[in-house]
Amino acid sequence: MDLIQGYGSSSDEEPNVSDDLDQQLSERYSKVPILNRHKVAPASAKTSFVYLSVKPSDEQVELFTQLAEIVWEELAAEIPTITSGASLCSNYVDPLTLRSNDYHISLSYNINLTNTELFIDTIRETLRDRQQKFPKVVTFSDQVTLLPNEDHSKFFLTLAPNENCLKMLKEVVEGVNGALPLDSQNQSYDAAQLHLSIAEIEVDPGDQLKISNFLTGFKYLDSHATGLTIDVDGLKITYGRRVLNLIQ
Repeated sequence: MDLIQGYGSSSDEEPNVSDDLDQQLSERYSKVPILNRHKVAPASAKTSFVYLSVKPSDEQVELFTQLAEIVWEELAAEIPTITSGASLCSNYVDPLTLRSNDYHISLSYNINLTNTELFIDTIRETLRDRQQKFPKVVTFSDQVTLLPNEDHSKFFLTLAPNENCLKMLKEVVEGVNGALPLDSQNQSYDAAQLHLSIAEIEVDPGDQLKISNFLTGFKYLDSHATGLTIDVDGLKITYGRRVLNLIQ
């Protein structure tokens, strides 16, 4: 996951979370490779992250569990050793915060900013004229894809937005990328990576090379995901250890 877990929803209160935990979350939970992650950020920089919060129903969460189990069975049929070299985590709990992971669609990588307020104001101004296009729901295609984290120790089972939603979300990503400081070392987000994670597969270090090579690029089509529509809870950004709504 990205920097959602461990944050409160209020912009006035900060959870009692240590700086060490905040840094662990920053380093550990990006869904896709971050090429600049190991560059040293200024001491005054705060780590931020832009995402679309979605609220699936209980029935939809159960569907996610079923889809994850179906994909796991497909993988086990193709590579029987996966059951001893990896494990499926469905409806998973964050091991650092011990809280259930929130469902969301990443719209940025983890961003180190020295002037977060200016970044937020720029995004809001950029998106102000696009609010009519901002989705109230997200509809998904029938494709379930496995995406790795940076070191391939985890693979996330993901759903892809359908073509219409993808077009709208790409415009939001363009707005976020355009708000990055010109001299920034932060990487622009790749809109081709837009996805919703529904489960994850943890790979044992000893089996990582063999299993990760097989999992990379794996895709599965399931009609149950076709046309699946999930309510949007808001466009949000983590700000230090708080969460702010970008569109109010």
